[in-house]
Amino acid sequence: MVVVTAGESAGFIGPAIVGAATADSPGAVAASAAAGIIEGTVLGVSQWFVLSLVIPFMPMLVWVSVTAASAFLAYLIGCLPSLTAGVWAQAPVVVTAASAVGLGGALLASMSIPQAMVLRAYGMRASWRCVVWASGSWVAGLLVFLLTATPLWQPGQPFSVTVMIGIIAGIAMAMTVAAFSGFGVVQLTKDARSGKLTP
Repeated sequence: MVVVTAGESAGFIGPAIVGAATADSPGAVAASAAAGIIEGTVLGVSQWFVLSLVIPFMPMLVWVSVTAASAFLAYLIGCLPSLTAGVWAQAPVVVTAASAVGLGGALLASMSIPQAMVLRAYGMRASWRCVVWASGSWVAGLLVFLLTATPLWQPGQPFSVTVMIGIIAGIAMAMTVAAFSGFGVVQLTKDARSGKLTP
């Protein structure tokens, strides 16, 4: 929990700064997606450091590359609602709700399924349990982030205040994600000790 909290917190500094600097600008989506790569890379390194204790034969480059690419895709998906706000405003409530559920599912899948595929490739037979753990951890983490940042962000705030709020909310999110996903690492360790992991 300590390692991944530190990794996600450090990685989220980039998106927090970029998000505040490019809000409402034409290049906000591209900038956010690029910042997502930074976040995914730092998070991936921290996750690999812990996972390497359980799966020592999994290369760091593989895990980190997949995590960074997944974060990039997740940020793109996360930006879709704001890009298509005009469409949703005119769409029926049922369509909007169904689309929101679909995008939410795609967002969670973009982070959890690629990582589960890597774990499967490196010997974790029950890797698809990680989809549940990872998805649950990001649902909880994003909820904590929104509950922390949304009431504090106000129009007209200084740039530094906006960034600081984002970083503080990001740390709260990181701790939540680390706590939930840490449960999955415990299960991985049990699998390793029981001989379910093979190089």
